[in-house]
Amino acid sequence: MKLNFTCLLTLLFSVCIFTTNAQILNQPAAWPNASWTVSGTYTAAGLVNDPTSVSTFLFDDDLAGNGSTDDISAESPIIDLTAANAGGESWVSLASSYVYREISGSLNIEYWDADAGMYVAWESISANSTNTDYQICNGQAAFTSIPLDIGGFTGTQLSGFKYRFNYNDAGGWNWGFCMASPVITSAAPPSCLDPINLGVANLSPTGADLMWTGSGTVVSYNLALDTAGFVFTGSGTSVLASPYAASGLMSGTAYDFYVQSVCGPDSSNWVGPFTFSTPADYCAGDKFYDTGGANGNYSSNETTVTTICPDNPGDVILATFTAFDIETNWDALYVFDGASTASPLIASANGPTQSNFPAGGYYGTSNPGPFVSTDAS
Repeated sequence: MKLNFTCLLTLLFSVCIFTTNAQILNQPAAWPNASWTVSGTYTAAGLVNDPTSVSTFLFDDDLAGNGSTDDISAESPIIDLTAANAGGESWVSLASSYVYREISGSLNIEYWDADAGMYVAWESISANSTNTDYQICNGQAAFTSIPLDIGGFTGTQLSGFKYRFNYNDAGGWNWGFCMASPVITSAAPPSCLDPINLGVANLSPTGADLMWTGSGTVVSYNLALDTAGFVFTGSGTSVLASPYAASGLMSGTAYDFYVQSVCGPDSSNWVGPFTFSTPADYCAGDKFYDTGGANGNYSSNETTVTTICPDNPGDVILATFTAFDIETNWDALYVFDGASTASPLIASANGPTQSNFPAGGYYGTSNPGPFVSTDAS
């Protein structure tokens, strides 16, 4: 009897350990899977791999051809999240791998709101390729979605849950993507939630208000701020709340900041970097650069506007170029005497460019100007 009693205790102990560590939802899509549905408005030739019959979802918008308008989705069957939510695992995530090259389309994860009877945005998937590897599902990168918080879902939303991958080429002739079979899992949310919505406001040459949103039982935050690209070591300065007024910054300089929530004994992950730039102080001697900065070139297909205003009423702007290199007969810089592009043009003698930019722009390698403003605004 003693031997049998000991074995029974061992068996019960093992069962307890297994039950405590079990993940309530861990469901592979298991492509190819006929329970999935492919739908939308699309050119059939572009659907190279259909996840209902093969192990990946591949749409080649280039193969669909110019003039084709494609909006295609791969949709899961119903996945009942009731047990996961009831068990305290109210964060749901997707894991997969993919390769995606884009021009102007979008690739998104969406979930079904059974109460509203519509799909809702979950996360936008970023392009990660500049070649045609997607056509053979090569060069895939691992991807884990942001957690979807189902803690506030109704019973209908939980029991009627499903998700889909949606690709929309926005009417353009784009490239395409290849998505591997995903896995959906649930987990308990952390005791201290990560801050979200990092941003800045009230930028000046020497300061900025750093902002973020915290939630849960946050008592303070840790903040790390330095010039862009600094080596982040996982430590920072304690601050009480958002926004935080950063001062003593350098004008015309890019900065990164990271932030971490502190919830008593627990802390969140560090979030960041969020990169921002202080405006240049031209009247203090800062130089004006194109988007390539001091050592790079401006990008293709870009249109940028920079407005330079004096600090004091009655002052005027004197702009003197020390270096200039704009592609002759193709690109152009236009200078306006005023606060907008509707102000009078200080025109060059150049005619329209071969790329159909209007006459009056400056290009070449000779420094134009100097330019003096006369506009009262």
